[in-house]
Order: sequence, then structure tokens, then C-alpha cells
Amino acid sequence: GHLTPEEFRDEFRKISGLEVSDHKLDGAWNALLIGFREERIRLIERIKEHYNIFLLSNSNIIHYKRYRQEFEDEFGYKTFDELFLEAFFSFEIGMRKPDHGIYEYVADKLDVKRSETLFIDDTEANIIAARETGLRGKFLDLANKEDLMDLFTEAGKLKESGEF
Repeated sequence: GHLTPEEFRDEFRKISGLEVSDHKLDGAWNALLIGFREERIRLIERIKEHYNIFLLSNSNIIHYKRYRQEFEDEFGYKTFDELFLEAFFSFEIGMRKPDHGIYEYVADKLDVKRSETLFIDDTEANIIAARETGLRGKFLDLANKEDLMDLFTEAGKLKESGEF
């Protein structure tokens, strides 16, 4: 969350020993992005009819610029705040998951009851840290083909579960 794009690129070059242009480096870095699944976006649209939903992403500005444009081109949303009540990005707030401070920052900024706030993530360390700050957490185990679609009804309501 603290590195500028220039610092990120310079650090990559230093670690890798490669002399590569900013343009090529950004292209390779953005090749890691997998895009948006339309059915997930449509589900989030239904979920927000029932719940206050927020986005918390470990992103750097290089990735953000790329997928924000894809998000607008594919779904017509100019910002993530149009789909979510508010979106938080590590490059903007200078913290990243799983640092406890990021969860505390978001919960305090939103003034939410942590015990009533469900954090869903596909990295177990992020869920553990969120729980340690008082949030409820659900680890989305992508390796075992678990999907966000499995947690909600077709109408966008959270399925009852005792695990979170």
C-alpha cells in the first residue's frame, strides 16, 4: 500500500535483475488479472438489495487502473463505489490485508458493529486477521471449488450457516 508505481517497478527490476520497460512490466503484471465473472457481478447487485456491502482489496494502482477500465467496459460501472457502498484499496489507504490495521480502519470508518459484519475472502490468513479484530469471517476455499455463489441464494440473501 505504500509503493508508488515507479517504486514497484524499480523494486521488481532490482529483485529480478531484468531491465524491462514500464509498459512491458505493466503488461506482464496485468496479465495476472483474470477478469470479472458476470454471474458474480449480477449476484452482488442482488446482494446489495439486502445488505450493506463493501469491497476491501489488496491492489496496487497499476492493477487498479486496468481492472477499473475493464469493469466499466463490461458492466457500465464507472467506479466500484457504484456497485458497493464503498470500496477500499490498499494503495489508497496505505495498508494491506492481513495487517490488523486495515480491518480496524475500515470498520471504524464505516462505523459498523464488527460482530455483525461478515468479511469474505479467498485467503485464509486474511480471514484469521479479520476475526482477530472482531469481524465475522468466511474463508472462500477456491482450491476446493467453493464459490461466492454458494454462500447466497439466487435472490441475494445469505444462506444460513453456523460457520461464520
